[in-house]
Amino acid sequence: RSTLSFDLADPRYRAWWSSHPAVGDASFDSFERLPANPIHVGSPPYEWPVNGFLYRDPVSGHLYAYVSEYPRGYWPPGGILLYVSRDEGRSWQRLGVVLQGSPDAFDGDGVRPGGTVDASLWYADGKYHLLYGWCKPDNSDGGLAYAWSTHPEGPFTRAMEPVHAESRQAFLLGRYK
Repeated sequence: RSTLSFDLADPRYRAWWSSHPAVGDASFDSFERLPANPIHVGSPPYEWPVNGFLYRDPVSGHLYAYVSEYPRGYWPPGGILLYVSRDEGRSWQRLGVVLQGSPDAFDGDGVRPGGTVDASLWYADGKYHLLYGWCKPDNSDGGLAYAWSTHPEGPFTRAMEPVHAESRQAFLLGRYK
């Protein structure tokens, strides 16, 4: 058993650091896996819950996890599932889908709802502001949209029009969006 120890944050050990042009340089944050993990495990039809957004509510101090529901293969996406922890992440309560598309809104096609995923939340002026991704059921359009609520768990009022729609964006170099 070795009693040697190294301070790997010391620049003289830089050659030992993991460095990658895409992944980036070393981080010296110390993460510990909590016993309450995983918070959520996907199940059919949404086997791939991804792009979670962890939010600490400045009003209550509770932690919220907004989880995007994607099926295997990523299409068509579902809604945003919400969990809350009132004990600093030791346990989580599933609150259910907090935001989902509507057949009659800009994300829908008149018959099917579109996807509402990848949320970010912030609190200002007594309201919770939610920015999220949206898409049509056939992926013919998508972008960013806005909703607000007086509580982090909703209900959220969706804006009637998206903040951004790919269909309104000019092509870059004549072919990229």
